[in-house]
Amino acid sequence: MNKYKRVIKRLLLILSLAVFTLISAMPAYAQKITQGYQSDGSLQKGMIVRLKPGDGSKVQPAERADGSNVLGVVVSSAEAGVSLSNTAAAEEIFVANSGQFDVLVSTQNGPINIGDYISISSVAGVGMKSDGNQEFVLGKALDAFDGKSMTEGTTVLKTSTGDQQVSLGRIGIEISVAHNPKYQKNSPAGVPEVLAKLAQVVTDQPVSAFRIYAGTTVALLSVIVAGVILFAGVRTGMTAVGRNPLAKKTIFRNLIQVTLMALIVFVIGGIGVYLLLRI
Repeated sequence: MNKYKRVIKRLLLILSLAVFTLISAMPAYAQKITQGYQSDGSLQKGMIVRLKPGDGSKVQPAERADGSNVLGVVVSSAEAGVSLSNTAAAEEIFVANSGQFDVLVSTQNGPINIGDYISISSVAGVGMKSDGNQEFVLGKALDAFDGKSMTEGTTVLKTSTGDQQVSLGRIGIEISVAHNPKYQKNSPAGVPEVLAKLAQVVTDQPVSAFRIYAGTTVALLSVIVAGVILFAGVRTGMTAVGRNPLAKKTIFRNLIQVTLMALIVFVIGGIGVYLLLRI
């Protein structure tokens, strides 16, 4: 039994180190980084942009049909801890594709509430509240915008039902370009639909493929280690009972301890998965 206890302790140590390493790596992965680009026209801070087709060194305002090609948001170089400069550019436009930044938005799809997903509106470079019709989202709103206060202007859009006047403003957004979890035909690229839906249930926000697969790896490791511990303990206990029936109480007490250890491993794995998806 002591032999199996040593094996169990080693497995627990390995699993703990694996979870700690993955969680520790997340802040570096999510670090705010901006990249410098050029532009053929003037771009305001907070505009949603994409790479110019045929020229990866330039950016231009993203349009509604560019959901899958959104690069990020125009920011100042001072807003992020790390800025990668394009030394060939005479005047640089810095773009961030993750982190919390102010973004230009409109009321085209109605007032924006805290927690709403933001997608591209009919106004180039400007966001709006997303619904189930947009496949991609820029991120989640951190502020509300009703179009009545804190407005920076208005514009008129031509729609099938006539002219629509919309208000423009600027709100904070947690930027994370991803598939829209509310998209009616949502099928995340590179991630099985079942895993994507499970991740969205846990986080209620877009989750990158990296986090989904990292969480899946931790979950599988915890299940495997817990299973190995439980199987080894039960097998050893049953063998011991057959050889020494008089020690049945002690053996079953050890089996309960092994079961608790397996449960602890499983719980640790579950916590690790949750943190990986939420951080």
